[in-house]
Amino acid sequence: MLFNFPEPTFLNSIHSPHKYSVERVTPEKTQWKKSIIDDLDLPNKQSMRIPPLQRLKLSKLSQKLIPDEASDPFSPLPIPPDADELQSDDTPLDEAFTDNSEDMQDLPDVELEQPDVHPSDERTHLLRKIKVGASFEDSWDAYSRLIDLQKSSQEDGPHIPHHYLHFLASRLAKMDVGGRRHFFRLLSVLTCLRTSGGTIFDWEWNSLIYRSARIYRKTTVEDYRVALGILKDMVNSASISEKELRDSSGLSSNDVLPDELDNTIARPDIVTYTILLGIASRTGNSSAVQHALSMLDASRLPWVPKTHSAMLTYYMHTSQFDAFPRVLAAFLPGDLDIMIITRIMWAYAYKGRIRIAMQVYDFLRGNIPPEDKRHFEETPQGSFGWDSKETFSPDGTVCNPILSIPGFIDHATMTPNGITYTMMIQALCYNGDLIGALTIFRDMLSTIRTSDRPAHIREFYKPRPSIYRSFFLGFARHAGGVRTSLSRSLMVRDYEMDTMPLPEFAARLTATPRDAMTITSPGNFRVDSPWSLENLEIILENLLDLDLETAAAEEEKSAAVRLSDRTIYWIMVSFAKTTNNDWYKLYTVWTRLDKKFDFSQYRLSKRLRDMRDYLIGRFEPADNIDGVERN
Repeated sequence: MLFNFPEPTFLNSIHSPHKYSVERVTPEKTQWKKSIIDDLDLPNKQSMRIPPLQRLKLSKLSQKLIPDEASDPFSPLPIPPDADELQSDDTPLDEAFTDNSEDMQDLPDVELEQPDVHPSDERTHLLRKIKVGASFEDSWDAYSRLIDLQKSSQEDGPHIPHHYLHFLASRLAKMDVGGRRHFFRLLSVLTCLRTSGGTIFDWEWNSLIYRSARIYRKTTVEDYRVALGILKDMVNSASISEKELRDSSGLSSNDVLPDELDNTIARPDIVTYTILLGIASRTGNSSAVQHALSMLDASRLPWVPKTHSAMLTYYMHTSQFDAFPRVLAAFLPGDLDIMIITRIMWAYAYKGRIRIAMQVYDFLRGNIPPEDKRHFEETPQGSFGWDSKETFSPDGTVCNPILSIPGFIDHATMTPNGITYTMMIQALCYNGDLIGALTIFRDMLSTIRTSDRPAHIREFYKPRPSIYRSFFLGFARHAGGVRTSLSRSLMVRDYEMDTMPLPEFAARLTATPRDAMTITSPGNFRVDSPWSLENLEIILENLLDLDLETAAAEEEKSAAVRLSDRTIYWIMVSFAKTTNNDWYKLYTVWTRLDKKFDFSQYRLSKRLRDMRDYLIGRFEPADNIDGVERN
């Protein structure tokens, strides 16, 4: 199965989109020629099966979004309204913990020069606004206005200096958000740069490739094909640049291009191939992964540690547990950091091996100095501890696949960070262990935050809004009873909840016998479920009491904290399950959330709009304060 690339190229096709196609070819022999876009002989001879597309193709999406009259290459791409099938700004945790293709790039800080025009000129004011805007949205508005000025001007040449476009591209590349809005903005800037005679740098190409596969929440083979189309455009651009440099320098095609000139050409590098491998890995399609590996092998570039981690999602899809330690071992000894350890922990937790992740977590907690954490004697030790009996085999050797990696214990001197705590809380909530998740939450709030803070700043971790999302997801899954094959030690701790000091609201939670959970392994027994309405209301109250400015700083976001559509949906589902569809209760929950987060500023999905319209239509907010339904 081979990928063929039709013309025209990606960036040039913005106003005349084309369809990417995959053709089934069985050549007798293929070879690597001059560039990576030549046909590749995949490791297996089977044809790739393209599943039915459940979304618009990127080309069709572009065609739909761009008006026919927008033929000016400097015209900014419009931002379309939200659609349910497209990705929201927040990234699912399972992808966030395993896909690190982008953070391996050393993105430059682009410095801007003062424009050499009269200060009273509107153009000067807008250029300065790009640089010193109060927010990125202000800078983007200035860019859009400059595009309008370009369209109405009769002057020759670009109205936006190239270094300002590189500055915008740098800010876009560093933003930790996904979705089509972000991709089309970056695409618009790079298109403006290219059509005005500028040079697109390699990190800008890499960012565009990465963003092209982040438009939707789920990555498919179609997304991989789109990324390959951008890769082809990058290679073609490099060929044109090399030819122009040779012509201007009087060099023939046989002459060696000087390093100072050759280094100015943006060519695919190991970052490019790692990003493509990560995209192919997220598709879960073995043929796409083999195709990406074939390109990487043909490039003869040496692997870096994060190239190994790009395969992690594929290993998770295919349950290749023996590959997880190999990925982590590639980072030893000098490249090991808490993020790759967290991703490996998530890989095990995602596949149901929570005990392994908990043992590694307890080991990392042991690296925290005593003065940087509070100690709770009431907390039971050994349930998941890395030094518990389950960690060692009968001969005394460590049997945990992570802790037994040679050199890991000696070099893993780092401590958990906010993402590590969030990941463990979500994993435990997802698998039904509310008490275990609250224990991790207690650990987090009672620990000094040192991983990303100067030494002289000593403050405890604060609640992260994403943690509440994990709790509500747990209630949406497990409220009303659950059947699971988890062991008793994993589901319920052997102590009473009210004897352990938990975070403020957690100390008020109780294991009420509202709904009983049946646990089938190792034996059948019944326990009181903590996934009750009383506990759910306590967690909701704590969310509503959250200081949004502090929460935004904790999440390292400049804008106010917003609830994602999925979080709102999970909250409503949680209350629907715990109240047996008490409509007035759901109405009061919605109005309280609306009052706190101001849903009028949101573009809610259709299912949430329908839910809102039904609840508001069923109850009059002013007249029916006692819950009397409207006739």
